[in-house]
Amino acid sequence: MNYIFLHDGSLFLLDFDSCCVGHPGYDVANFLASMYYLDAQDFVDAGLRREIARLFLEGYAAHARWPIPARAVMGFLSGLLIHKQAFKYAKHFHADRVEKVGQMLALADAVIERAKEMPAHCTCAEAWKALP
Repeated sequence: MNYIFLHDGSLFLLDFDSCCVGHPGYDVANFLASMYYLDAQDFVDAGLRREIARLFLEGYAAHARWPIPARAVMGFLSGLLIHKQAFKYAKHFHADRVEKVGQMLALADAVIERAKEMPAHCTCAEAWKALP
């Protein structure tokens, strides 16, 4: 997360690392993948991660110019948990890297399995309900 702003009691999150790389679902999933990393590192707990994800997804959907399919977000999230988060543990030589890589791979698998169960019409605003 690059920038966190508080203004008049409102929280603003800005993360331009992967902004506009491609499909908007990628940007959304990139934020969610970062939240899983923060959870794995014990910077946030699972309950806070879920609440942040819900608020972020609902807020994003409320301001997006078009609906983003939840399945697209889930697909990108699964890929990012592997490509970005698991790889981060492997290359940075964390003491518990084998366990953490396994955790990210298991999460990626769970995300895909839960995405399969979601109705096709669900938007990203509803994706939080299926997050592991």
